[in-house]
Amino acid sequence: MPELFIGSLAVAGGDLTPGQLRNRSRVVPVLRNVYRPAAVPLTHPLKCRAAALVVGDRARLTGTSLASVFGVSLARPADPVTMVTMDGWAPVVRGVVVRRASAGPLGDGVWDGVPVVSAERMALDCAAGQPLETAVARLDALAHAGRLDIEAFRAWLVDRHDHHVVGVRAAADLADGRAESPPESVVRVRLLALGLHVVPQVVVRTEHGFAGRVDLAIESHRLAIEYDGRWHGDKAQFTADRERSNRLTAAGWTVLHVTAETLRTPGALEAMVLGELARPSSRR
Repeated sequence: MPELFIGSLAVAGGDLTPGQLRNRSRVVPVLRNVYRPAAVPLTHPLKCRAAALVVGDRARLTGTSLASVFGVSLARPADPVTMVTMDGWAPVVRGVVVRRASAGPLGDGVWDGVPVVSAERMALDCAAGQPLETAVARLDALAHAGRLDIEAFRAWLVDRHDHHVVGVRAAADLADGRAESPPESVVRVRLLALGLHVVPQVVVRTEHGFAGRVDLAIESHRLAIEYDGRWHGDKAQFTADRERSNRLTAAGWTVLHVTAETLRTPGALEAMVLGELARPSSRR
């Protein structure tokens, strides 16, 4: 049994009975009339292939869906598939969002037999209508994965007049492919809004050699800002982090640790960083 199949065709061809098609221990619906064997896990790329079976080739895969099939996990399995079309046709399919583009070109690429848009159009649809922090984090992720040339994207946006394009331009101006995680991007955007010069993924070296690489740095104050995700609780990682912090401290740097709770608390990050910068020892 293939990973995806049209239910009505499987029944008509005698491959399955109607009763077997309803047996959820055997097959599971992905989209309307598109099924997968129960043993096949649901992923967003699988859902994108299912959408192509329903919608056909009149719409192209775009946005977070296209990013996800390219290995940049911006869409979860349960998220709707995002597609775009130029011909004014937009079918109503539960689990699929087909938007009408106001301007082209859309691109002429193909993924696994599915029509896809250009990298620039994908990035536009990833960022459009999103809060600035989210838009920047998505563009950072695309650039970091080698799926988007930020400079080319900025140039591409200059003459665009799409809905939300002003916000996308603002996000593109802040995007940086050196960022390695969405929370790191959020921290950077918030600190840039304070007028601070924040650089991602800075390598710190001393006369004794390599001291460490930090998520974000305000180099003028030798201030390192690290985002501690859940994986930092791993014993081996915790030990490595502490050893790196010790080396950075010995090199005259201060290390601030930011957590998910810090980002959830309004003003906490800003107060932490500005408070440290206000200390006499930070005025170098």
